[in-house]
Amino acid sequence: MIKYFLREDLKMKNSGRIILIILFALLLLSPIDPVPDVIPVVGWTDDLLYIVGIIYQVLQIVKRNELEDAEL
Repeated sequence: MIKYFLREDLKMKNSGRIILIILFALLLLSPIDPVPDVIPVVGWTDDLLYIVGIIYQVLQIVKRNELEDAEL
Protein backbone atom coordinates (compact mmCIF):
# COMPACT_ATOMS: atom_id res chain seq x y z
CA MET A 1 0.00 0.00 0.00
CA ILE A 2 2.87 2.39 0.77
CA LYS A 3 4.41 1.72 -2.65
CA TYR A 4 1.10 2.72 -4.24
CA PHE A 5 1.14 6.15 -2.57
CA LEU A 6 4.82 6.75 -3.33
CA ARG A 7 4.39 6.29 -7.07
CA GLU A 8 5.52 9.28 -9.11
CA ASP A 9 2.19 9.79 -10.89
CA LEU A 10 0.39 10.21 -7.53
CA LYS A 11 2.79 12.82 -6.16
CA MET A 12 1.32 16.27 -5.83
CA LYS A 13 2.41 18.96 -8.25
CA ASN A 14 3.48 22.42 -7.08
CA SER A 15 0.16 23.95 -8.14
CA GLY A 16 -1.70 21.56 -5.85
CA ARG A 17 0.65 22.42 -3.00
CA ILE A 18 0.09 26.14 -3.55
CA ILE A 19 -3.67 25.59 -3.41
CA LEU A 20 -3.24 23.72 -0.11
CA ILE A 21 -1.12 26.55 1.29
CA ILE A 22 -3.81 29.07 0.36
CA LEU A 23 -6.56 26.93 1.92
CA PHE A 24 -4.57 26.44 5.14
CA ALA A 25 -3.90 30.20 5.31
CA LEU A 26 -7.59 30.99 4.78
CA LEU A 27 -8.58 28.56 7.52
CA LEU A 28 -5.99 30.07 9.83
CA LEU A 29 -7.09 33.66 9.17
CA SER A 30 -10.82 32.98 9.00
CA PRO A 31 -12.95 34.36 11.83
CA ILE A 32 -14.99 31.15 11.65
CA ASP A 33 -12.89 28.45 13.26
CA PRO A 34 -13.72 24.76 12.65
CA VAL A 35 -12.70 24.02 16.24
CA PRO A 36 -13.27 27.08 18.45
CA ASP A 37 -10.39 28.32 20.59
CA VAL A 38 -12.76 28.28 23.55
CA ILE A 39 -11.98 24.57 23.87
CA PRO A 40 -8.61 24.98 25.64
CA VAL A 41 -6.14 22.59 23.98
CA VAL A 42 -8.02 21.27 20.95
CA GLY A 43 -8.85 24.75 19.66
CA TRP A 44 -5.21 25.77 19.62
CA THR A 45 -4.06 22.44 18.21
CA ASP A 46 -6.01 22.83 14.97
CA ASP A 47 -4.42 26.27 14.42
CA LEU A 48 -1.00 24.72 15.04
CA LEU A 49 -1.76 21.98 12.51
CA TYR A 50 -2.60 24.59 9.87
CA ILE A 51 0.74 26.32 10.51
CA VAL A 52 2.62 23.01 10.33
CA GLY A 53 0.75 22.16 7.10
CA ILE A 54 1.77 25.47 5.51
CA ILE A 55 5.41 25.03 6.50
CA TYR A 56 5.46 21.42 5.27
CA GLN A 57 3.98 22.31 1.88
CA VAL A 58 6.41 25.22 1.39
CA LEU A 59 9.34 22.94 2.23
CA GLN A 60 8.10 20.35 -0.25
CA ILE A 61 7.94 22.99 -3.01
CA VAL A 62 11.46 24.17 -2.19
CA LYS A 63 12.74 20.58 -2.11
CA ARG A 64 11.16 19.77 -5.48
CA ASN A 65 12.59 22.94 -7.05
CA GLU A 66 16.07 22.13 -5.74
CA LEU A 67 15.84 18.62 -7.17
CA GLU A 68 14.73 19.95 -10.54
CA ASP A 69 17.60 22.45 -10.56
CA ALA A 70 20.08 19.72 -9.67
CA GLU A 71 18.91 17.58 -12.60
CA LEU A 72 19.66 20.37 -15.09
